[in-house]
Amino acid sequence: MHRTTIISLALFGLILALFFGLKYSDKLESAKGTPAPDLSRVFPLDLTTLRNIEIQTPGGSIKATGSGNSWILLEPSENHSDIAPELINEILDLAILRKLDISDNEIGLTIPPRLEITLTGLDDQIFSISIGIDTPTGTGTYARSSDGGVVMLRTAAVQAIEALILQVNQP
Repeated sequence: MHRTTIISLALFGLILALFFGLKYSDKLESAKGTPAPDLSRVFPLDLTTLRNIEIQTPGGSIKATGSGNSWILLEPSENHSDIAPELINEILDLAILRKLDISDNEIGLTIPPRLEITLTGLDDQIFSISIGIDTPTGTGTYARSSDGGVVMLRTAAVQAIEALILQVNQP
């Protein structure tokens, strides 16, 4: 009888250990999270397929032409052509965080947008995006893409583009 009790307790302990082990394993899996889906790019172009870029801001415009890492600023001046490739890379790297079903009034696009970016490809296809206000949390920025859809972009990416625009617009 004593032997049966010990075996029963050992089996009970084994079952308990398995139960808690599985529960802990589930917590580890959920802590890892799910991998983020690949974010789609705003513009289906790269440095080899891009020919022209135009950026409209409330303070003025920037125009550049070129290909690869060789770009010439047509506006405001050629003095900051060294910044153009970095600015263009930031723009080409813009990714859509999510697509939204929201009106233009709610995203700050009925007033002059914060930025309007237009890219022209080698095949003369034109892609554009109008960038509005930041989301209430400040981590996203509302924008309207070429197809008229409203999307959310990463605020940090938009701010990086704005910082480069400020450098280009410096005398």
